[in-house]
Amino acid sequence: MLGALFALNIPACAAPLIAALLGIAAAGGAGGVPLTQGFVSMALFGLALSLPIVAVASFPRSRQALDRLASLARRMPRWTGTLLILLGLWSIWFGLFVSPA
Repeated sequence: MLGALFALNIPACAAPLIAALLGIAAAGGAGGVPLTQGFVSMALFGLALSLPIVAVASFPRSRQALDRLASLARRMPRWTGTLLILLGLWSIWFGLFVSPA
């Protein structure tokens, strides 16, 4: 369930990029931008988001630190779930009721 939640979530910095790519796709590749270029852009964006985690997990000492943090998460699943729900509600409220100046 948590994996599905993260799969449907996008970082705020990705929203304009996704909106622009969806707009280009809806316009039929307007401006001579092929759809494969949009795919490559999103793939590079995802790689850049994941690369720090891959780098940390590649070294034994930092991997052990991640394992210690993960063992703490097993003890507090309700707290982490509550925090994710609150952050999700805040994100929805922020998206609906806050207008950037």
